[in-house]
Amino acid sequence: MPRPRRPATALALLPLLLAAACSQTPDYRAPEVTVPAAWDGAAQEAAAARADAGAWWQRFGNAELTGLVEAALTANQTLAAAEQRIAQARAVLRSTGASLSPTLDGSGSLSRRAAGDGASDADTAWSGSLRASWELDLWGGNRAAVDAARFGIDRARFEREATALTVQAEVAEAYILALALKDRLRIAADNLDAARQTLALVETRVTEGLSPPLELAQQQATVATIEASIPALQRQLRAAETALAVLTGQPPQGFRVAGSSLAELSLPAPAAGQPADLLVRRPDIRAAEASLRAANADIGAARAAFLPSVSLSLTGGLTGVLTGGTTTALDLASGLAAPLFSGGRLEGALERAEASETELVAGYRQSILTAFKDVEDALVAADSSARRTDLLSVAADRAREATRVSREQYVAGTADFLAVLDSQRSQLSAEDSLVQAEADRFSAGIGLFRALGGSWQTGP
Repeated sequence: MPRPRRPATALALLPLLLAAACSQTPDYRAPEVTVPAAWDGAAQEAAAARADAGAWWQRFGNAELTGLVEAALTANQTLAAAEQRIAQARAVLRSTGASLSPTLDGSGSLSRRAAGDGASDADTAWSGSLRASWELDLWGGNRAAVDAARFGIDRARFEREATALTVQAEVAEAYILALALKDRLRIAADNLDAARQTLALVETRVTEGLSPPLELAQQQATVATIEASIPALQRQLRAAETALAVLTGQPPQGFRVAGSSLAELSLPAPAAGQPADLLVRRPDIRAAEASLRAANADIGAARAAFLPSVSLSLTGGLTGVLTGGTTTALDLASGLAAPLFSGGRLEGALERAEASETELVAGYRQSILTAFKDVEDALVAADSSARRTDLLSVAADRAREATRVSREQYVAGTADFLAVLDSQRSQLSAEDSLVQAEADRFSAGIGLFRALGGSWQTGP
């Protein structure tokens, strides 16, 4: 009777190795950052009503804008690419996670010897074998690699949310621009009509000898200047519409914005909250932290590579099935391997992992500083654009009144034509600047939503 096989040395030492095993991954600690207690633009916070979680773009009260943003979230191709990066990260986790499970391999062979050489019939021989193997994760190296892959999914998910926030803001900004350009075109058309009426008046006065031909030439130049501004505005409007089409995943041909004026929108006022809130609200910050946690796990995997590894294998064989002389064999083996010399490969991998973590710490802190800057700049922009709009509204009213008075005085002969020319230019400039300031107010609101992380929230 054959003696049973003795387990290999590594198998005999397994209890001792398991007792000594421990993870090589450093304990993760979030980098220390200096967080201000409040925003410098705190006055903006006091005047704003805190927004509930939800779709921030709906707070502008415009159905077309809401539809465009939601269409972009469904069909935007940049966002679709970001979705696939999440799928890739999940595939990496699945592949990496296989290292924690046993593997099973099978093989088989079939041979046939022709009749002859003393054999009356052809002989057929078949054999097969199965081999199961498992590398014990004594030092947590495989587990660390799995953790790094899992944090890679988190990073891809947060980056997708950051991309979604960017797409939402770009759609809203392009829509605001389109409506502002329509307002500017309408102002140009109204001023052109008024300038043509003045031109008709001057032509009559020149014909009657009441005004010199110079005034006619000057007013003709004014009319031509206003006319020349319209094609440029039309080009910009079309560019805003084609940008919206691409953002929403549509061909630009035939795409048009139905809205006609910024007056169709309401201006929401989000509250900035506390600076510390950004660390959990901004998806780009969360993505940076996920990268940092993955790098921390990579250090654990790199450290574990220096230590011995133990593997177990079980092989079973089966022969002679077709000939009736079936025999089986079962073999259990273990192996112990330890790196002795790698030419600096393992040391270099560890140094690279540690340097990568140090780099990502700097990147994490930079993303937080950038977020603080974004919010502070958005608060200042919201305040300054509001004050500028109020002042330009007064200027536009005064310019319209000046145009009316100067024209009446010119007809009455109590003012020269230069006053009319100046008032016409001032009115067009003031009204056009007012629309641009109103657009800046909306853009500042969009910028503040974006800087605060929008309506994105972390999961439970």
